[in-house]
Amino acid sequence: MCASKAPIPLCSMIPSENKKWTPVNDVVMGGCSSSRFQVEEVQDENSIAYAGNFKGYVTDENNGGFASVARPITPEDSKVWIGYTGVQLKCRGDGKHYQLRLRTSHKGVVTLYKFEFGPASSEWNLITAPFSEFTATFRGRDIVNAPTIDSQHVDEIGLLISNRQLGEFRLQVRDIELIG
Repeated sequence: MCASKAPIPLCSMIPSENKKWTPVNDVVMGGCSSSRFQVEEVQDENSIAYAGNFKGYVTDENNGGFASVARPITPEDSKVWIGYTGVQLKCRGDGKHYQLRLRTSHKGVVTLYKFEFGPASSEWNLITAPFSEFTATFRGRDIVNAPTIDSQHVDEIGLLISNRQLGEFRLQVRDIELIG
């Protein structure tokens, strides 16, 4: 029986993490949605902890309808991904559905992969996203016959809300870890 690898954190949810996440919203195509990622203190079972908050507002004005944030993964960090089989998030939602997104870049080919999830809002949820369940996507459409994720070439991780889930949103993320 093979032993699984111990989980390792991808992002430390501490205030300095704020600088690493960049909004990529529908304004790139004329929309008016907004988002940000901000690490804040949260009350957690009789203690204070930190959580990253992906929050903002989605509108379909000017043919918009999505908001996202992304964080680079350095080549040194991506080498650690070898042998791991997925990503796990500890998060709390707002009743809306989100995507965990991984971007790979290898030999000039960039591919974006998504994993859809909808965490409950009342408590912390562990969301397990096996690499085998990510779907390659381009501008909101699935790519047929795309290769599976080659984890050693992941260069960006992100979160996205779309499908015209209009209004305010907030996804709190306590942990993002590689699992194997």
